[in-house]
Amino acid sequence: MKRLFFLLGIFFIGLLLIAILYQNILLYFISNSIYGLPSFGKWLLVVTSMGIVVNGFGLAYYYHKGYNQPLLLGALLALLEICQGIILYLIVINNAFAQLGSYFLFITGFKLNAGLLYGFSLVLSKTRKVIYLKIMGILILIIVGIALSIFSLVLMYPALEKNETIEFISLGLSFAGLLTPVPLALLFYHESKWSKKNDEIKANPDLYYALAGLAVVLLLIFAGKIGTQAYWKTHITPLSRKLAVPFEKRVYTNKNGDKLNYRLLTPYKITPSMAYPLVVSLHGGAGWGTDNFKQIEGSLFARMFSKIENRKKYPAYIHVPQAPPGSSWGNLPNHTTIDSLVFESINALEKEFKIDKKRIYVVGHSLGGYGAWHFIETAPDLFAAAIPVAGEGNLSKASALVNTHIWAFHGANDKNVPVSGSRDMIAAIKKEGGHPKYHESPNAGHGWGIIDEEPGLLDWLFEQTK
Repeated sequence: MKRLFFLLGIFFIGLLLIAILYQNILLYFISNSIYGLPSFGKWLLVVTSMGIVVNGFGLAYYYHKGYNQPLLLGALLALLEICQGIILYLIVINNAFAQLGSYFLFITGFKLNAGLLYGFSLVLSKTRKVIYLKIMGILILIIVGIALSIFSLVLMYPALEKNETIEFISLGLSFAGLLTPVPLALLFYHESKWSKKNDEIKANPDLYYALAGLAVVLLLIFAGKIGTQAYWKTHITPLSRKLAVPFEKRVYTNKNGDKLNYRLLTPYKITPSMAYPLVVSLHGGAGWGTDNFKQIEGSLFARMFSKIENRKKYPAYIHVPQAPPGSSWGNLPNHTTIDSLVFESINALEKEFKIDKKRIYVVGHSLGGYGAWHFIETAPDLFAAAIPVAGEGNLSKASALVNTHIWAFHGANDKNVPVSGSRDMIAAIKKEGGHPKYHESPNAGHGWGIIDEEPGLLDWLFEQTK
């Protein structure tokens, strides 16, 4: 084989290892939040493409040497990796784990089993005589064997998915997996030394150098983007600090020592004899954190209520809690629900301030939209009204919401939360005899613009009483 083949193979293996190492480091610092970064989908395409190239070099080498078993099983494994990458990409850009999660798990299980067979083929077939390939097979058997065991355990016992030990081992396997292509790179280096100088590719090598350079440029561009976004996941942006200024920084602690970070906006001018409404504003996914800042930037309604004209026109207490990463307000599978802490904090505010108990409202967008539905389903007697935006309710709880004032919003083209989440819930409440309001924007997606132009929204909210 050509010397340039081996040198390019080594180059792309090294580039892929750097990319995966970088991704694993980000995963260590921000955990699964990496999948929600705006640039992760494009980053995934770049890394998956590099994986395809590296697999191509390996398969071409097996074909040239006549290693048929590793060739066939390696081709199957490469195909499954491509399928897994495509499904993960669709999940990431469409927030479609609920729709595609089962396919992703199936492909992952299939890929792990294929990986074991591929490892055995390297250890037991003709390639066992090539020390580098035999070592690669042993590494694959060890790493994939452990990964398959953990995967099977989590499938049997889903609660283990959030187990710290399981998460630690899984991350460790991601780093250990970086070792598996190293023997192939060493083999290519060994082969390149024995290639004759006159065995070079006759075509102009500048094309291959240009392609390699393009790969480096793409990797650097998207590494910079995803790295910057990951940085701000763990740091407070200047905008977050600015938006949080009008809100008092608070922490609620219950008798068990459980803590809830939240921000509180008080009425613009307080008349001691008056009782004021309380609005619970639930942030979307952008507000996840433990910093007690990001939830304002990540809350559509908190930003709306903090505008000076709205503070003067609608005097109220605005309660903006912050959900830690991996938690939710409710109605979201595989996330710890912290609704009880929010309810307890509401009770504490009622004791501290003069709150109009007949005018307690809950509002939220996206993650907060799920939460707004869940809050009125769980405590329908607590809230006078709710504005769930781009969320989804529990159809089995529709009968409990017949007497709750609801104005729901959704974009017809929402790819993050299917519009059926609102449509079906509204229809179910109406079927039970309720009269919820619903507005569907025909051309809107998941963005905040769904309610920007809605006249009378805040007038309607503050008119509602129990």
